[in-house]
Amino acid sequence: MKKTTFLDYVVRSNGKINIQDSLNKFRGDLSSLAEKEEKDNQEVFSAVNEVFNQNQGKAVVSDFIVNNALTRFNISPNEFKGMQDKIAKCVRMNTGKTRDDGLPFGMKKGTGGGFFRWTDSIK
Repeated sequence: MKKTTFLDYVVRSNGKINIQDSLNKFRGDLSSLAEKEEKDNQEVFSAVNEVFNQNQGKAVVSDFIVNNALTRFNISPNEFKGMQDKIAKCVRMNTGKTRDDGLPFGMKKGTGGGFFRWTDSIK
């Protein structure tokens, strides 16, 4: 796979750099990347929620969430670590200290602790 460099986005007209066309070329690729990343993030979030659906009202440890969410993806061994990291990041980024934080997950420390979904917990 070829790495994309800055020069891959340079568009020339009559031997000179056409700034607007170069920016448009970059904007198109950047928009595609943002859309793919958003789709991937939604799929990961959905997989994490499915783990909570199967364990409603329970606090579950991060490794349990990650390992169970991983089963919902058809990934190669080369993608395994990256997907593990994406799932763990999804859980962390969506965990609030209190319900008022507006994030879907919380975390309980200590015995019986782990991550839980605020909507599953008792108010």
